[in-house]
Amino acid sequence: MEQRLELELKRDHHIITAGKRLNQVARDFTHHYSTAWESGKAMLVCIDKITCVRMHKLIEFYWQEKVCELEAQLLQATDGQDEQYRRRQIEWMRQTQMAVLVSEEQGEVEKFRRWELDITPHRRLIKEGIDLPEAMRKQPQFQNMQRLPLDDAFKIEEHPFRGAIVCAMWLTGFDVPSLANLYLDKPLKAHTLMQAIARANRVNEAKNNGMIVDYCGILKNLRKALATFAGTGDDSRGGKGDEIEPAKPDEELLADLREAIAFVRSFLEERSASLDGIIWQTGFARNAEILAAKEAANENDEKRKRFEVMCRAVFSKLKAYLTIEGVHDYRSDLNAINIVYNSLQKDRELADITDIIHQLHSIVDEAIVTQAYPNVAEESAPYDISKIDFDRLRREFEHSPAKRTPYKI
Repeated sequence: MEQRLELELKRDHHIITAGKRLNQVARDFTHHYSTAWESGKAMLVCIDKITCVRMHKLIEFYWQEKVCELEAQLLQATDGQDEQYRRRQIEWMRQTQMAVLVSEEQGEVEKFRRWELDITPHRRLIKEGIDLPEAMRKQPQFQNMQRLPLDDAFKIEEHPFRGAIVCAMWLTGFDVPSLANLYLDKPLKAHTLMQAIARANRVNEAKNNGMIVDYCGILKNLRKALATFAGTGDDSRGGKGDEIEPAKPDEELLADLREAIAFVRSFLEERSASLDGIIWQTGFARNAEILAAKEAANENDEKRKRFEVMCRAVFSKLKAYLTIEGVHDYRSDLNAINIVYNSLQKDRELADITDIIHQLHSIVDEAIVTQAYPNVAEESAPYDISKIDFDRLRREFEHSPAKRTPYKI
């Protein structure tokens, strides 16, 4: 539990999910999307499942507030045409539906309850689908249909399900031509980032471009990803690539692998555990050997980290030497090490730190102060990534002294 908590505290997660910050993001999303109401559908990408539901609740509040604000401003209409436009916008907002799309997990009801959130209506909507508007039911292709799966409804341009709030689902391989606005509030990198921004880049009638609103500063990761996919550092794409170290003889490589396995064996034997016991025993006796190995690794955090590093060294060497004759002689050692390592990882994943993280959030939320920036819709011209000079970007990365580390801008 301590190790998992340590990993959690190293991330920016608690800043990104601070209540005051999410509140400001929700307000900005509402203002921007209600202003761009004629452009198409929208997707908001959040950092995790809990945050998706929190944002849905916040947006729902500010969305209704915006409707009331627009209704109060009807008297400011300059003429009949302006009034008609305002009423159409209000009606669009009233009809608009938003949904949370997150994968199901065991014990999720209790997990969300600890955050004073209810996942059940969202889960029901995901499983049962969304209502088909009365006007659409009259269309031949929808006759005798009452509901549609969420993915089908989102793909239909005229369906009022216009706002999808996701953290992982629908980021890749989900084609919605009418998706025009992508709001990113989750740190993304490499191919995931490239595939995510491509969601807003589908061609659709009367759609000039996709709008990407970045709430967490992914531009530096975008430049890195664009340079990578444009060809930097890959011989097959025209880049120079990294210099390859001259190959060692197979005997030396196998010796390296044996040494890495020996380190794991020695670590366990020094603590009265045995890798051979896991390999040769069966049934309850084998389970006892696995438990003994885990106990040895869990002596303290420092020892556990050291053991995990040694295990990963074995995995990486075996993967690199797969084509060498004789490497499969060590498969049983790898399987035994893998069992212990994966069991340790599973224990860490199952460690329940929800209450601690929840308390931490309240502390962070009290300390954090948000600054009022102009709304996205009121800012200057957006950055057009279609005009990126890939040749110049590639040259920039080729001259970088640190090609294997994140690029700083």
